[in-house]
Amino acid sequence: MADTAADTSLSFCESIELGDTSVTVAPDATRSNRVLVACEQALYTFECPAVPSKTDPARINHVWLTDPANPAFMQRPLSCFTQASLKIPQGYSTFGAGSLFYLAGSTLVLADLGALPEPQMVPRRLPLKGSPTKVIHSEQLNKLIALYTTTTAEPSSRGSTPRDRSFTKRSCATIAFIDPDAETLRSQLDDEGSHGHFPIANVKHQERCLGLLEWLPTNGDDPYRILVVNTVIGQPAGEEATGRLLLFSLTMDRAGKVNLNLKKRIDKDAPVWCVAPYGNTSLVYACGDDIVLQKLDMSTKHFEAPSKITLRCRATHISVSDSQVFVSTRGSGCHTFCVDDDGKLQLLCADASGRSDIYHLKIPTMSLVLSTDNECRVAGLWQDARGQLGRTAPLVFEANLPGSITRLREVPRPLWQRVLPKVRPTIIVGASENGAIYQFSLLDEHAWRLLAFIQNITLRDPRVCPYPSPLVHEQHIEPRDVDVQKQNRHINGDILDRLLRRGGARLLGEMLAKAPDPDRMFADYRSGDDRQQRFNELVEAAGWAQREGHVESTVEKIAEMLISAI
Repeated sequence: MADTAADTSLSFCESIELGDTSVTVAPDATRSNRVLVACEQALYTFECPAVPSKTDPARINHVWLTDPANPAFMQRPLSCFTQASLKIPQGYSTFGAGSLFYLAGSTLVLADLGALPEPQMVPRRLPLKGSPTKVIHSEQLNKLIALYTTTTAEPSSRGSTPRDRSFTKRSCATIAFIDPDAETLRSQLDDEGSHGHFPIANVKHQERCLGLLEWLPTNGDDPYRILVVNTVIGQPAGEEATGRLLLFSLTMDRAGKVNLNLKKRIDKDAPVWCVAPYGNTSLVYACGDDIVLQKLDMSTKHFEAPSKITLRCRATHISVSDSQVFVSTRGSGCHTFCVDDDGKLQLLCADASGRSDIYHLKIPTMSLVLSTDNECRVAGLWQDARGQLGRTAPLVFEANLPGSITRLREVPRPLWQRVLPKVRPTIIVGASENGAIYQFSLLDEHAWRLLAFIQNITLRDPRVCPYPSPLVHEQHIEPRDVDVQKQNRHINGDILDRLLRRGGARLLGEMLAKAPDPDRMFADYRSGDDRQQRFNELVEAAGWAQREGHVESTVEKIAEMLISAI
């Protein structure tokens, strides 16, 4: 199936550049006011309104191919295309009429040119010369900024045979600016810098770039655009390892060309692990085991004397929210710092569990911080800004996953996913080290109790879970405060999805009405009617009750909640 996503609007008197090569135009057999356009191995549609109007301009849509049977399908560059006609000599064709034949390399793709039944993400491939180590999105430039490294082998000595020759590996760090819309399928590997690729000059021996930050310090109403790169020089675990902060100025002309110039190098006596902006003119970064807050004097363009605080172990991630500094550490959990009136860092609260954290995410509307660690756990820490300094952040919940989460982002729910009662309008997306993408939702107490009730019933049914853990039958179906630990306050969405796929409302109704096991009455209700009555009470408390029935409405809400936002 081919999805057309609106990319650009233009009037009848304007023109737009699709690429550097010639444009191929063909009529669309399905619509008289639309033509197919191919340029630089990409396919577009150009559609005019039925009646010319200034308020309804013509539109150019980029065509993206999707495969319902393969969500990870990657569109390859276009070689040529054609479209089947709607008419044949004997009449109208019913199979393949209006279909698009798309040749990508040695693969022939048959696609229907139209909109998807429901919106969804379309995977795209962005080629680079090396493996990216850091990718960020610049809202100011509307571009992706990628930091990648290329390694080349250069001969260090001459020999009579190739075996006698020795080679030296040289690594080159490069910063690339990628337009995710215009340059997705366009070759970006022609000339260095011609498509926004800038090698970092004067990189020291054994220096590796660890992070990338777009910093926008302001001097009154005059903002600056600076790109900050933090590095480590030498072996990270070595005692002699050092680091640097590299500051680049960013400019973009009217044609959209980005210019990158190195303005300042700041040498440090320890590796600079991570960096984040603080306020309008300050940076907070981790240098060795220290957290450093340093302000940039906008008049002299020099940094003032830093404010430091030493931790027991080095930081792995730093973020700033509501003038508070959140730090994930390798061995002492997540810490929260505040800045006093003298510009000094003060410890506000900390996690006392001693986790080896990887990443964290502050929920803006709550005093909650999600923290991930190396043991495949996601913990919710309550960090209230009110109260005295140096307090311990209590653990609210903890989830155990198959892999460790390395990145977390909170995003609005997509347009195709309705907001349910008592469920937050945002979702949390996490990237795991095992290559999986996880989708999290924060539930209130009533929604969690209802879903935990359904999950416990589902785990006992062999039609859904044929090999359950023996502990499943030892705990009561309804989660009770005396039995539930904070480590078990999470719902496995894969179990609920399996319930929907293997019967849905019918299967859930059968499990609710099933007679309890006489030998396990301590972990169940006296009868199926009592179980059904308690289920109805939980549905009403969660606000999910509807007229058509509690079971049907609950299954519908679960199905909407499990819709992928990726």
